[in-house]
Amino acid sequence: MKIAFVDPIGWAYDTRTPLNEPLGGTQSAVAYLTAELARLGIDVTVANGVTAPIFSDGVHFVSLNDLSGEFLNRFDVVVVVASACGNGLRRNLAVNVPIVLWCHQISNGLGVTGLAQPDERKAWNGYAMVSNWQAED
Repeated sequence: MKIAFVDPIGWAYDTRTPLNEPLGGTQSAVAYLTAELARLGIDVTVANGVTAPIFSDGVHFVSLNDLSGEFLNRFDVVVVVASACGNGLRRNLAVNVPIVLWCHQISNGLGVTGLAQPDERKAWNGYAMVSNWQAED
């Protein structure tokens, strides 16, 4: 299985960053989860604010600036971190693989307000919430 995580916040980090310097909880979760998925034999790539490719604990890190539909369509699933940009991925990059929003915010959080639009909701194949409270919000 091949999974791409897209973190639009633009911060540069890899799986070792939360062990060595302060990092937000969401990005720390991405680092820990992707390292564990790689240890389980899953091919994992994270697109974030890195300026050059990094290979860390079995995880490939690539620049958001290098993303294209052709690149993302090589994966079995694309997981977008905390940003409701599915309609843009479908429309602007022609992403045709399943996309999942890994949501770390409440319903009125800046990154997910786009989900109020029916076209944005239709773009997603699924949602991963970090708590029952958040899913019910």
